[in-house]
Amino acid sequence: MSQTKKINLSIVIPVYNSVDSLQEIVCRCETTFEEHAIKSYEVIFVDDASPNVEVWSMIERLALQHEEVKGIQLSRNFGQQAATLCGFRRAEGQYVLTMDDDLQHRPEDIPALWKVREDADIVIGEYADKKQHAWWRNVCSWIKGYLDYKLIDKPHHIALSPFRLISRLIVDGILDQKPIYPFIPAMMFCITQRVIGVPVAHEARKYGASTYSIRKMFQMFSNLLINNSSYLLQIMGRCGIAVACFAVLFGLSVLIRKIFFGIEAVGWASIFLATCFLGGLNLLAVSVVGEYLIRIVRTVENKPQYCVRKSIGN
Repeated sequence: MSQTKKINLSIVIPVYNSVDSLQEIVCRCETTFEEHAIKSYEVIFVDDASPNVEVWSMIERLALQHEEVKGIQLSRNFGQQAATLCGFRRAEGQYVLTMDDDLQHRPEDIPALWKVREDADIVIGEYADKKQHAWWRNVCSWIKGYLDYKLIDKPHHIALSPFRLISRLIVDGILDQKPIYPFIPAMMFCITQRVIGVPVAHEARKYGASTYSIRKMFQMFSNLLINNSSYLLQIMGRCGIAVACFAVLFGLSVLIRKIFFGIEAVGWASIFLATCFLGGLNLLAVSVVGEYLIRIVRTVENKPQYCVRKSIGN
């Protein structure tokens, strides 16, 4: 593919241990784009240090057979978010589409997102039916959807998914950000609220088994709560204020009982009052100090989001 040729669409696909689905993705994209006259595109596979060596061999083979295919291999497993950002930096398209490597996102649905690309900065594929995941993953997705709305300013009417079409303006804005633990939806919504959803299908996994575990889901929640918001610290601060207020009120009631009714246990009132009050103040102090520490750490940290081992393709 000529370096001077304008690319309209870049498809970024983080890959982890998927082999059989990659060739099918490329073939189905070719067929779909020919039918819908979507020209000048590229498919960027980002191998997130898959333990299966056949993954990179397949990507190399596809890159040699198809001029639209590019491949990047990371030096270690940095996670889906970092792998996607790596693909963004390599992408040359005026629009960038992200999708999973397991064919649960159908290439045939890409034209539906492409058709409305000028109506918004971001077009998200919203699953028309129930997602083809285990029940616990569906529950976790529901919880995450609520947190997305509360923590990262996600529009209430939008249901997030990794199947999304993003304009070059927003991609460039995302790449300007340097969080050590990137979360792409948070990076998107701090730039724009011009987002629309398009109904798409969510297929059952065709090849292999999902590598998403409860541990990885918990890690995603912790990254969302701790690295992309100060929500937990705010809760701690509110708890500290509430406990301090409760201590004052309870202390007044104990003092009244002491004066008018007497308390048999000598010293109990003052000790209990001091414990409650100081405990509340400590929680409040931790939240304030924590707010400062978060900002200091985020300012001085300079760790790489990812590291590329090798790449192939134009």
